[in-house]
Amino acid sequence: MPVTLGFVDRHTMTTGLGPTIDLTGDVAADMDRIARSTPTSTACAPNVARSRGLREETAEQPEG
Repeated sequence: MPVTLGFVDRHTMTTGLGPTIDLTGDVAADMDRIARSTPTSTACAPNVARSRGLREETAEQPEG
């Protein structure tokens, strides 16, 4: 499935689109491609901003 990435940077007051990537179903690999393809931008509220990634990538592993 093709996905076009976009961003909004509050600090520079810029927005952008692209590139369009094809998701492969490999979540880790797809997220790596997305992270490499998007610029670093400044959040509107940096004190509540979150890092890039999916919940599944950062979820704590159950103890046991």
